[in-house]
Amino acid sequence: MVGIPRRRVLALGALGAAGAFAAACSSPPPADRPAWASGVHAWDPARSLYHPDAPWPRWTAARTAGRGHVTTMLDSITHGAGVPGLSRPCQQYSWPGRLRRILDGRFGPSGTGVAVPWNGLLPTDPRFQVFGPVGEAPLGMHACACLRIPGAPDDGAAVEFTGDGDTFRVHHLGPGIRFAVDGVPVLPSSQVGSTHVVSTVPAGQYGTHVLRVLSPGREPTSTASLLGVEAGTATGMRVSNLARAGLSAGSLVADDAGGLRGLAVSVDAMAADLAILLVSANDFRAHVPVATFVERIRTTIRRQRATGGDVLLATPGEPDPGIFPPDHVLDPPLTDYLAALYGLADAEDVPLLDLRARWGAHADAAARGFFTDGIHPNDRGSEDIAQAVAAVLL
Repeated sequence: MVGIPRRRVLALGALGAAGAFAAACSSPPPADRPAWASGVHAWDPARSLYHPDAPWPRWTAARTAGRGHVTTMLDSITHGAGVPGLSRPCQQYSWPGRLRRILDGRFGPSGTGVAVPWNGLLPTDPRFQVFGPVGEAPLGMHACACLRIPGAPDDGAAVEFTGDGDTFRVHHLGPGIRFAVDGVPVLPSSQVGSTHVVSTVPAGQYGTHVLRVLSPGREPTSTASLLGVEAGTATGMRVSNLARAGLSAGSLVADDAGGLRGLAVSVDAMAADLAILLVSANDFRAHVPVATFVERIRTTIRRQRATGGDVLLATPGEPDPGIFPPDHVLDPPLTDYLAALYGLADAEDVPLLDLRARWGAHADAAARGFFTDGIHPNDRGSEDIAQAVAAVLL
């Protein structure tokens, strides 16, 4: 793209082309209550929503205030990186990126949400730039998102993040980490935590800014461990996409006592008003016992509830049974996992958005143009998921 500075390119929102695309997309017709659904609670056919009257005190308060935080999990359906048929960058065109656009239109600009520096996937996020011998560690979000920034005599080892806002929030391990905004050293205005630390770094007037993250000192033994960065403001409805390709329910609960990975990062430290769990695809692929899957999602729900936040469960659309699972073994069948999620919605008193019911069988969803490869949603499918989620949230 010629003639537009890099900062401006990265700051461009999805309001233009994506907004026009949304207007051109038609939603599926109201869905009948699916055969795998529990009969305990009500079914809203227009929204494909089970248990629409579930209590959501934290999200209701955030929506009323016009300020809050939404996190999304779990796998490539939500992450979007590397998915053919999905526009780039995935941070903008995945369904969470599109949901951010919708919520920004309702509540005003909120910023980037927490951007996760995924190990091995940093080139898929153009907002990050790495300088010098920066390494990775099996820590942070789902134990696979931590950049290790060593000290260097000339401060040549660093990570930069570009985003719109007047403030950066930086998730890192331990104290002493150094920051610069637009080339000028800046001290944090506040720091919360001792192991997992969240530093608030002022960026000045609202606009596009570049945050540079440096180790505490210039000696090689001094190291900064970066877990996530967010650019934004004190207002609006933040959306943080915490999904990564390949994750399953077991990835969610891979916790440790030190608070350096697992739910301590993805749930406790995020302190979201609402966590959206679109789950079951990779558990179905790996033939994880349904009871094991259920207990892992139950653990995540209860951990989120312990922070005071709410939960929305969601099912994926049905993948092409001819290619997924790759071993062609349909045992347990996908409907067993879907039925189990309804049981969880009953037991844990949470609502459930059923995209399988909304989209119908795979052949129907493919005919509507929602899939790119028989497994992942393309632009049209991602837009429909975002619209479906927004209809539930708003």
